[in-house]
Amino acid sequence: MGEVHAEATFRGPKGREVRLRLLVDTGSTYTCIPGSLARTLGVRSVGVVHMELADGRSVPRAIGDVDIEIMGRRAPRRLVFGRRGDSSRIGVDTLQGLLLDVEPTTHRLRRRTSALAVSPRATHLIMNRGRRRSDTAS
Repeated sequence: MGEVHAEATFRGPKGREVRLRLLVDTGSTYTCIPGSLARTLGVRSVGVVHMELADGRSVPRAIGDVDIEIMGRRAPRRLVFGRRGDSSRIGVDTLQGLLLDVEPTTHRLRRRTSALAVSPRATHLIMNRGRRRSDTAS
């Protein structure tokens, strides 16, 4: 799949805002922008999360909450305060919270009309979890 980018507006608690064009990273849990920019918007750290990097390292990063708007949809979402060398990106938490996903053939974001739920296959697996293998084989 090619790279997907999107325009996102970040609004701090006192109304300060900034619009950025960011990489959409479906392998990243949270959205990340430079920590200095998050602080300029007035976003406060509410804790620390350990981020697992592609090379296997785990690094601590401050997190906070900010309003994010993409494609006309806006909601408060969790944000990582990036440090020097961290890439800014839109993570899956933001996509799911705004009911957006990536259209794989056009490499663009698309609006979902409904939220994701448990798939029929997963429901089948859950319902058959307690049965013995011989009970489910046909």
